[in-house]
Amino acid sequence: MSGYKFVARSGSGLLLGVVLGGCAATISQPPTATRQSSLHSTPVAVIRAARINVDGVTRTVFTDRAGRTLYWFTFDRPGRVACTTQCARAWNPLLTHGDALDLPTGLLLGSFQVVSSPNGRQVEYEGHPLYTSDQDTGPHQANGQGFEDAWYVATLDLAPGSW
Repeated sequence: MSGYKFVARSGSGLLLGVVLGGCAATISQPPTATRQSSLHSTPVAVIRAARINVDGVTRTVFTDRAGRTLYWFTFDRPGRVACTTQCARAWNPLLTHGDALDLPTGLLLGSFQVVSSPNGRQVEYEGHPLYTSDQDTGPHQANGQGFEDAWYVATLDLAPGSW
């Protein structure tokens, strides 16, 4: 996409390849002491992959820098973010200051982008804005999975519940 700048930093790319290859190891950044607060952006959005239990099945999902599971919302549409204001207080948008992203090597950069939304500079995967859930009290949880049949963990294929 023209106009977008992506920064891929190595360091966990090899590990991502292991996770995507079927290894059960957990890949994530160590949890930080503070949670990214609602509607605050970080200089560079960090996205990692982790193997976590989702509805009783271990799946590879995307997480933020603190290891919090990322979700997508079925009511968001290309060019229109449906989760704003009150919704964005419970489902914290993954925001960044600029257009740079810190991704594990091996992820398709074109699959991620930063777009202007009512929430700010929001990160999307495959056209779906990403969020964390206030139902998750710490890293590697997926308590928001399937909430109101509209919220699903962000996986490589973005399948709502095909497992």
